[in-house]
Amino acid sequence: MHTSRRPSLPVLVVVALVALVVGSLGAAVAGPALTKGKVKKIAAKVVDRKAKSLTVASAATAGNASNLAGQPPAVYLNDTHLFRVPSAPASPVKTFVFDGLAAGSYLVTYQVLLSTAQAASCSIQPGGGATTDEAVGYSTSVPGTALVGSSGVVTLDGVAKPRLVCQAQPAGDIQVHAGADHPSTVVFTKVGPLSTAVATPTLSSRRALTRP
Repeated sequence: MHTSRRPSLPVLVVVALVALVVGSLGAAVAGPALTKGKVKKIAAKVVDRKAKSLTVASAATAGNASNLAGQPPAVYLNDTHLFRVPSAPASPVKTFVFDGLAAGSYLVTYQVLLSTAQAASCSIQPGGGATTDEAVGYSTSVPGTALVGSSGVVTLDGVAKPRLVCQAQPAGDIQVHAGADHPSTVVFTKVGPLSTAVATPTLSSRRALTRP
């Protein structure tokens, strides 16, 4: 079985260079019968004759296009939005609204430092209302402060503005730490399409223990 292979551009260039070197040697040994100009013309004719069958980097280009699914490289960059959570006078509930987020699914991570030992909880409301609380977190208290953090994936419709809602537990006042040394932040990172499913519960939540 004979397999036909089309010459690539680098091979033709090498052939042309070899011909040029041979032509130079021939001109030095056998006289001016074969000059550099004639060799260049011959090489140019060879390249022109084979130009239609050249496959310059076609395989690599096709591979890259396939790996990127036909999308430009910019599509695969992380679209990340970081918001600083400002301080405000102490109150039982603190609400923060986030603008400029297009429709899509986002990995959201937040960390809120409260200047109070009062227990608190925070959550993300992607629809801008109190119907759904995602990424719920509860505070870890240390003397004089309380830290609330969590993460989760939310889907935004591009119309309703998502909110971070923090509230004292079970009652009292909370206040976001005002110092620039430990800023409170919320980060939205856009991800690909989100598939949602329901986990399958087991018959028992306790694992059976066996003695060796």
